[in-house]
Amino acid sequence: MKSGDRVPTGIAGLDIILNGGLAPGSAYLVEGVPGAGKTTLGLQFIYDGATRYNESGLIITFEEFPEQLERDAKTFGWDLKTLQTEGKLAIITTSPDALIRMMEEPGGPIDQLARAGSLKRVMVDSITHFQTLTNDAAQLREAVFGFINGLRRLGATTLLTKEIERNDPRTIPFEEYLVDGIIQLSNAEQGLLRRIRCVEVTKSRGQPHLAGRSGFRFGPAGIEVFPRLSSSWAANSRWLPEVDGAAHEEHGDPDPGSSEIHAAVADESACPMRISIGVEGIDHMLQGGLIRGSSALVVGTSGTGKTLLCLEFLHAGLAAGEPGVLLTIEENCGKLLNFACAVGLDLGPHVESGLLHVECCSAADITPGEALWRVYRLVRSRNARRVVIDSLSGLFGGECADIGLLQTSTQHLMHLFETMNITTLVTWEIQSITGDLYISDHGLSAIVDTLILLRYVEAGSEMRRVLGIIKARGTDHDHQLREFRITSGGFRVECKLAGFSDVLRGSARGTPKEAVEELLQPLLFIQDVAGMLRSGEVASEQVDGALESLAQEAEGVSNAIRTRFNSVRNDSEPER
Repeated sequence: MKSGDRVPTGIAGLDIILNGGLAPGSAYLVEGVPGAGKTTLGLQFIYDGATRYNESGLIITFEEFPEQLERDAKTFGWDLKTLQTEGKLAIITTSPDALIRMMEEPGGPIDQLARAGSLKRVMVDSITHFQTLTNDAAQLREAVFGFINGLRRLGATTLLTKEIERNDPRTIPFEEYLVDGIIQLSNAEQGLLRRIRCVEVTKSRGQPHLAGRSGFRFGPAGIEVFPRLSSSWAANSRWLPEVDGAAHEEHGDPDPGSSEIHAAVADESACPMRISIGVEGIDHMLQGGLIRGSSALVVGTSGTGKTLLCLEFLHAGLAAGEPGVLLTIEENCGKLLNFACAVGLDLGPHVESGLLHVECCSAADITPGEALWRVYRLVRSRNARRVVIDSLSGLFGGECADIGLLQTSTQHLMHLFETMNITTLVTWEIQSITGDLYISDHGLSAIVDTLILLRYVEAGSEMRRVLGIIKARGTDHDHQLREFRITSGGFRVECKLAGFSDVLRGSARGTPKEAVEELLQPLLFIQDVAGMLRSGEVASEQVDGALESLAQEAEGVSNAIRTRFNSVRNDSEPER
């Protein structure tokens, strides 16, 4: 590798956190509780260097024999034995005091590797065993410091694993002062049945890094890290994931493709200000549709049509040739596509062509950070222009959800997509069908640009669906509540709910405008006829007929009132 380049760890997500990888010739401490993944991370670092970059590696272990490491590595498809045969890997099982003597011995195995000039990567598992050298803290620190400096003189990049019995912020191990960087791994309980693994870079001397905890898991090919999303990536980060997940360095324009994105934003002909949400009535309420590059939150109880509105939104984009990505939580992909087809939205051909990608996952099997990372990767790899997450409440409500971290990540994701001129639609399920309305306890309404409410209301012992635009940042919008229906033709917005009150509480009160007009017409007729009789405009031979007409109209009004409002009157009377 060229001088000044980063040393890739073999874990794409971790390289992103490290702003490209490790600093060449530096020593990094990888610490964590038992089972956190320290040894696996070190093996992946060594194996990737030998197989991808032809860089010889050295593994120094104090408690495991080479056969044990080879067996563990095979779990991920890593053939350490072949690498040893090819001379790309050496494994030394020893003790700390013997290791120190070995490093000082001229012509010893470590000296031979260093003289060959091919030793580029070293893993020591684990430096905790140096505590057996002495009980004197000062002597122990001196021994570890001399050992780390000896590794630096070899010119190799080193990972030193260290065991942590418990995480006590009041105690800082002296090793953390001696190394160039610190990578902390955790494996904490989350809920009753789950553990969640996180990685955090807490020190990175001489190079910037992404602060905060990011999730990771053991995949079939090793550790997979899902970096915590950062809004800075779209504007000023030097390191971003490629389509295949690897990090790469940018020179000049910091965001791959960002110049094309910003050029498209500047050109109104290439990027119209408004885009259709897919439902004509809602487009009308939004004064022409959503602003391109904005974010919208659709909230509502189960069955109100949130998913259908998302499908309408994606379908409208696909019809215009805009690629889309749909992340659905707790929903079967086949069932979802069948439902879309049943309401006239045939998305299957678009999925087959690759214009639409549907990612189905369960909150029980995936962490929220991984889910949001998948969305980001899919959007970048497929150049998506419309994104749907259905639903965020499914992610927030999972056992492994860190609400504060997830809220921050969601906000960064929205900002990233806004900068990339991508329009985002997310859903949130509220629990109460009627009664007081609580949209979200997590501040989501402040994050998004548009807030659309879908809700059931009870009117005349009938469940009816209504929608309202609660918020539309930067634009005027219709403030009326409107009824809508879900039909075989999809989502249909109908009339205003004129004459009703307390609709947002779920139990509408009052009289609809249509009913008022139905009663008003006969009353106006009675008024007109009575006025004609009073003024003498009705001939004497027509008076009896006019009076009969008045009686019939009055009876009709009386019957209508009794029919329409009898139940309301009964409900309002106290029980006896």
